[in-house]
Amino acid sequence: MKNYSRLTEDLRLSDLMKHAGISKLTKVFMKDRLARLGGKKSGVLLKINVVKNRDYIDFTFVSKPTYGTTNVQITKPKSMQLVASDEYDQTIRLTNFFKLIKTDPDFTSYKDVTLKYIKEVIKVADVKLWCDCPSMHWQGMNYVLTQFNGSLHPTTIAPQVWNKKHKDNNMVCKHLDLILSQTAFYTNLMASMILKYMKNN
Repeated sequence: MKNYSRLTEDLRLSDLMKHAGISKLTKVFMKDRLARLGGKKSGVLLKINVVKNRDYIDFTFVSKPTYGTTNVQITKPKSMQLVASDEYDQTIRLTNFFKLIKTDPDFTSYKDVTLKYIKEVIKVADVKLWCDCPSMHWQGMNYVLTQFNGSLHPTTIAPQVWNKKHKDNNMVCKHLDLILSQTAFYTNLMASMILKYMKNN
């Protein structure tokens, strides 16, 4: 885990930009996915879920499988069982979001928060991540992510085989990596969705 010494105890989006959280092996498959599907087509921001009383915001993305759209398996997060699906879901959770919004010296109400400040908070908020593709959990990425308090569904199951292939240098799958590496692009969409929520609630 020596390659992660630059990361804080909790993770932020900036920590994982520019493919900082993937191994050389995952990078090979990530580049193949890029070639097949392109960057912006890799993941689509589908919806936002705001849980204000627990101070977090979930963003759900959906990704097509790299090598076809049928007969894929996903990992159900609570049971960690594999079930059939035709797409993968990724979740980025921003924690302590409303607490951070209130740190703006000009804060008066949530309805008056600016798009610019929301973008700033997105960059500094701690994140928790999940993808339901089998690689994320079963290749040990979820375990490594858990060590940095960055897993939405933490696990104590350490990898026994894949850690030798990834060298314990892997905390996200290729689907999440391509979304995270385009943080600048997605931040605009995420901030706009939050602003709409703020104005209407």
